[in-house]
Amino acid sequence: MKLADAHCHLSEVAKRGDFTVWLTEARRKGIKFFFSNALSVEEVDWHRQQRIEGMQFSAGIHPLYDAGTPIPLEILNELASTKQIYAIGEIGLDKRNKDLPGQLKILNAQLEIARDYDLPVVWHIVGHLDVFYKLLSVWQLPGIWHGFSESVETLKLFSKFDIYSSLGPALIKSAQIKLLKDDLFRNSYFLLESDAPYNLKSAEPANPLLQVAQSLKTISALTDLSEENLMQKLTLNQQRAFHLR
Repeated sequence: MKLADAHCHLSEVAKRGDFTVWLTEARRKGIKFFFSNALSVEEVDWHRQQRIEGMQFSAGIHPLYDAGTPIPLEILNELASTKQIYAIGEIGLDKRNKDLPGQLKILNAQLEIARDYDLPVVWHIVGHLDVFYKLLSVWQLPGIWHGFSESVETLKLFSKFDIYSSLGPALIKSAQIKLLKDDLFRNSYFLLESDAPYNLKSAEPANPLLQVAQSLKTISALTDLSEENLMQKLTLNQQRAFHLR
């Protein structure tokens, strides 16, 4: 089994516990690939300095994140042009930020970089689904919808676009069984993510990188899909989304 964690923050995970032990344990559980996100200059520097097997990272200016030094567009452009990142993100829209015009200005500048260097986008979307739909219609960029926790109807509406629904702890709960059982979901492009370390529910130093292996078991238990069947679908989606071999 070769699982990919489609969205995590390894620079932040490294601050929470014994990073080397956690990585080793995750790999024993079959989690071989880690698609990490850098949301500040400091996080970019951390990722550049690491040599972690199976890790790739993206970088972007988040609509809400304010920890550390914001990434200047010049650095983001350099990371993209020198192929140091696999995607632009996580970027997007968040209704908790009341400055929608300001969000759109910086978002469109980043989408230009993604387009110029043929990179996918890791999307952070909280609210503003109508605006998001228009953006996808205009830019036509491939990408990953991080932390997807919307309805079957929303999945159907956005299924015309080349984006993968990345499922984390927020979705994989009993309230979303309808989505997980829907034929559209089963035939859609979906991935699994931990969003580590932000998936930790307490200050306890539990290993946040085990989430995707647990999510695989949980989805199987909530539906009539076996782990083997889910893994077949995930393997194909991971290969397509991340060009894994």
